[in-house]
Amino acid sequence: LFATAVEAARVAGIEDPGEHLALIRSWNTATLVISRAPLDASRTAAIRRFAESRGFDVSWLPGLEASETNRFTVLDEATYYISARAILSADAEGFFRNYPFHVRPATDDRPYFFRFFRWRSLPALVSSAGRDWVNYVEWGYLVLAATVAQALAAALLLVLLPLALFRRGQGALAGRISLVTCFAGLGVAFMFLEIAFIQKLLLFLHHPVYAVSVVLATFLLFAGLGSLYADRRRSHPVRRVVIVVLLLAALAAIYLAVLPSLFRALAGWPAAGRVAVSVAILSPLAFLMGIPFPTCLQVVSDRSRGMVAWAWGVNGAASVIGATVATLVAVHAGFRAVVLVAVLLYLTVPLSVRLIVARSDVSDPS
Repeated sequence: LFATAVEAARVAGIEDPGEHLALIRSWNTATLVISRAPLDASRTAAIRRFAESRGFDVSWLPGLEASETNRFTVLDEATYYISARAILSADAEGFFRNYPFHVRPATDDRPYFFRFFRWRSLPALVSSAGRDWVNYVEWGYLVLAATVAQALAAALLLVLLPLALFRRGQGALAGRISLVTCFAGLGVAFMFLEIAFIQKLLLFLHHPVYAVSVVLATFLLFAGLGSLYADRRRSHPVRRVVIVVLLLAALAAIYLAVLPSLFRALAGWPAAGRVAVSVAILSPLAFLMGIPFPTCLQVVSDRSRGMVAWAWGVNGAASVIGATVATLVAVHAGFRAVVLVAVLLYLTVPLSVRLIVARSDVSDPS
């Protein structure tokens, strides 16, 4: 929280955030105060009197000395004061890099205020806390990682392994690899963009229920219209996929560049107006996203109708995996990275389709 406040103050143009912050703590809570104006002597004196009278430890104030900290709820060292001073120092990056937990400032792109877990700290935590380590680890992150592993294992067991076993020669196997990369890429990319834009719209619509409802409804409706369009345009499927993924990539790049400024400019609009703008923004993207799957399915069906069910299975499994992996990518790299990965996956689809077309031996395994 302190690190996020420091970063917010600097973004707001405050050159010395330490003069604007106060932090007091008890044994289980901390209270942070941030002021637009520097905290003067009268205010810091009032904070000192308040903390003294109620047994709170002062962990940061302008001009605070180390001897004034860690007096009531005594720790082995004045951890909060030492950390606050390090965050405000010129070597804040070194502090964030070496601290055993992830305490970097949260941002709109990585809004995970309660993400503290670091894999490299887990062995030290287990060895120091013994069996009690389970009380201190961030289980939300570990459950997410376990969910990804579980989904990958299920996809391998139920989809990829049967595809590898039911083969008629190496040529057929090679063709099925192209099928897997094509439909897995489509499933993961679709979910990546859907989840990324739920987060983007959350900032604009001001409520998670609105963001989820608007994004899901718009994506389902206009992706369905895109699929209907693809079903009625059956000629030149490979060329159509190439054109669509290039348009998708261009539109996603434009959105990444333009949407933050647009959302800030329109943030004061009524809710109905912001919903209408959101639908108008998402509908072209969703329409394009609805075209590649039925087009690729047509290509597979023209060569082996028995493989259509496998294509559906691969896409469904990849969609489940994509929903969890998108969150994992966002935690570590941010939602911009989620969008960029989705675009890269879409750009690989034309190559997979060309390989499916080139390998006429994509055969029915039954």
